[in-house]
Amino acid sequence: MEESLTREIQKNVYPILEVFHATCERHQIKYSMAYGTMLGAVRHKDFIPWDDDIDVFMLRSEYEKLQAVFKSDYYELLDCEIDNKYPYLFPKIRKRNTVLIENNISDINYNLGVYIDIFILDEVPVGVRALYKRMEFSIRYKLYRLCTLNTSCMNPILRLCARFCRKLFSYNKLAKKCSDVYKKEHGYMLRDVVMTNKDMYLKKSEIETLELMKFGEGAFWVSSYYDAILKRLYKQYMSLPKEEDRVSNHSFYKFQI
Repeated sequence: MEESLTREIQKNVYPILEVFHATCERHQIKYSMAYGTMLGAVRHKDFIPWDDDIDVFMLRSEYEKLQAVFKSDYYELLDCEIDNKYPYLFPKIRKRNTVLIENNISDINYNLGVYIDIFILDEVPVGVRALYKRMEFSIRYKLYRLCTLNTSCMNPILRLCARFCRKLFSYNKLAKKCSDVYKKEHGYMLRDVVMTNKDMYLKKSEIETLELMKFGEGAFWVSSYYDAILKRLYKQYMSLPKEEDRVSNHSFYKFQI
C-alpha cells in the first residue's frame, strides 16, 4: 500500500478510536488496545508506521454494554447480529459516508468504510470440551472462509468448493455460528475469533488490570500485562521487522473519504 494512503487511513481512523474511548469512559466500559495497536503504543507511542487499522479487545459482557449505548451521527457499529449482510466474524465501528472495500472480500463487495476492529473475548473451556470446541470452531471457520474469501485468490478446486458452499450457506449465518461457539462457555482463559493458536489465548487476569498509554496525541487503555501478551504474539516485539516486511496486512479494492 502507498505510504500516503496509509497515512490518510490513519488520520481517519484515529478519531473513531477517540469517540470509542470517550463512549467507554462515559459508560464505564472496559477495553484494551490489541494486536498491532497495542504494539504500536508500546514500541512507537503511535501507529506502527505501516499499519492502517486500529484493534481493541473487549470482554463480551463489556461489548454488550457498548452495543446498548453506542450512538453517533458520524460513526456506526457493524456486527453480524445487527446487519444480515455484514461478512465479518468480529464487530467494527466505521465512519459513515466513507468507502473502503477490501480485496479479500471484493466478491461480496461489502462497503466497510474506514473502521476500527473490536475483538470480543470469550471464555475457553478446559479438558475434552476445549478440544471439541476447537474442532467445532475450526470446521465452521473453514466454511466461513470458503464463503467469504475472493475466489480469484483460490486454486480451481477450492474455487469450485467455494461456489458450492455459497449456494448452501449464508456467510452472515456462518459468521454468527462461529461467534456462537464460545459465547456461553466458562473457563479461565480468553480468546477471540482470530486466535487460531491456543498459545495466543489470554489469561483473565491479563485483561482485568489496565493502564493508560500514549498513542498518538491521546492516551488509551491497554492491559498492564502488555509485555507478556506481546511476547506471545510477536516474540521479540521491540525489534523492527526487516524492511521488506514493513507492509500493511490489508489491500483495498476501493477507498474513498
